[in-house]
Amino acid sequence: MTVSNLTALAAGIQRSLNQQNTRVATAISQIVSGNRLVSASTDVAALATATSLQTQTSGLRNASINISQASSLLQVADGGAGQISNALDRLQSLAVQAGNGSLSDADRGALNQEFQALAQEIDRISGSTKFNSTTLLDGSLSSGLNFQIGGDAGDQVSLSIGGLASNDLFGGSTPDISTAAGASAALTSLQTARDTVSATRADIGAFQQGLDFAAATIETAIQNQEAARSELADADIAELSTESAQARVQQQASISLLAQTNRLSGNLLTLLNE
Repeated sequence: MTVSNLTALAAGIQRSLNQQNTRVATAISQIVSGNRLVSASTDVAALATATSLQTQTSGLRNASINISQASSLLQVADGGAGQISNALDRLQSLAVQAGNGSLSDADRGALNQEFQALAQEIDRISGSTKFNSTTLLDGSLSSGLNFQIGGDAGDQVSLSIGGLASNDLFGGSTPDISTAAGASAALTSLQTARDTVSATRADIGAFQQGLDFAAATIETAIQNQEAARSELADADIAELSTESAQARVQQQASISLLAQTNRLSGNLLTLLNE
């Protein structure tokens, strides 16, 4: 074997050694980071797809947070509407009591005072039922409140909540039950008011059900997209450990061969020089 052949052999072994060094370094980097795609050159197509899936998943997670906040808002609105409904129940009891012919004008006057005070409490509830800084039951949401429940521009739903103040419920003026006739008329107005509050709570409940379905759909989408992204990007530790071990064996073999080649080359040069 000539010196040139040994030199060529050494160069080939060195190239192989460099390749094994790269394999070991790449495998260790992937194991440490837990990411198979440690650089764009690892798998260009997989990196592009994994990045897109990650972006979509991030958008869906934010949408899920939006849905959770919307659900909280609905709970606050329904709680306020429930209190107004309780107040209307008491108003109806007062109106029924005031319609009794055995009562005196003074008795009806006392009942009417409580009736008017409860009507003012309804106004207070409708004006103070808020989520963050948004007032929910004063009619300001009659035109609709939009919620972003998906990652795309069109993934929005709108909730409208009519006003539940006494003027809204009683058509502009609170009934007066200081007379038997007024008490009778109040019962009719109260039925309309109760129907309005019931319809509002039904709308809130139906909207909440829609949000629940949207939340479940988003959760499923997040799980599926995360699984797909993981398949593309996450490191397979077992496989990489095997790859690293194999590369290390070949690395050691290349080092040993290179050392032997260098010794042979030196010996041959010594012989040629004698």
